[in-house]
Amino acid sequence: MPNPTKIPVDTPEEVLEHGIEDLERPMLRSWGIWAASVVFAAILGGAGALTVLAPGREAARVMSNVALTEPRGTLDQPPRIFRWNAVPGATSYIVAVAEIGSGEVALLRPARDVLIAPSDVEGANLMPGRYNWSVEALGSDGTTVARGEASFAILEPGAP
Repeated sequence: MPNPTKIPVDTPEEVLEHGIEDLERPMLRSWGIWAASVVFAAILGGAGALTVLAPGREAARVMSNVALTEPRGTLDQPPRIFRWNAVPGATSYIVAVAEIGSGEVALLRPARDVLIAPSDVEGANLMPGRYNWSVEALGSDGTTVARGEASFAILEPGAP
């Protein structure tokens, strides 16, 4: 004889969802977890403040700026060269070019000298628009010794 009282049957997904809710409920209501999180955040923030207030080897070394010389301003075509001034103590550089707004990286390349010429593929990535570019100077141990930023814009073909 069929059972007139139907017992609801959960799908496997519903069983899993209920199990997760049962596990999360005590964690979210536990003041101990929240207190530990706040203490951890305070320690982490304090460590960052100490680095700023009492700079270590890395923080003390990143004091100078890399002077970026070209490209700058408004261009009627993609730049043929990226040039910057040498930084004392730098053994290599990292050049990055990103479109303003989208943040899409158009060029990212290491360099040993104080200039690079974009390859054909990199040049094709530099479409009309506005760009930020940066150079990070690295010491022989790979730590950053200086950094510089500049911007430029490439006009649409035929724009005044």
